[in-house]
Amino acid sequence: MPVKKEDAERALNLLKNYRSGIHPSDRSKIQSVDRVITIFNSELFRSLIDIQEFYEATLLDQQLSTHQKTQATLRVAEKYASMDDMQPVGNGLAAADDDFPPRPLPIRIISTLRK
Repeated sequence: MPVKKEDAERALNLLKNYRSGIHPSDRSKIQSVDRVITIFNSELFRSLIDIQEFYEATLLDQQLSTHQKTQATLRVAEKYASMDDMQPVGNGLAAADDDFPPRPLPIRIISTLRK
């Protein structure tokens, strides 16, 4: 079953409420719940939900043309490409652009190169 932003937010709130009711002596349970809360709050998790919702709402929409889907995909790609490099996360690891292969050329540039 697909996960939606609203579902993730609801689950996060339920986890926070559950966390507040855990007895302080139950450190193992507190740490486990805190770990899940951290994951739900991460940029990666939120980005994955955004991508899934985009896929379901746009790419699977039979009423949109291929051109419309391509344009929407380019807008989303440009949004993520314009974001700053990832910042350090809980475990101290960070990803920079040079950690990944080069980004593909935008379609409009590829089209120009083929002419």
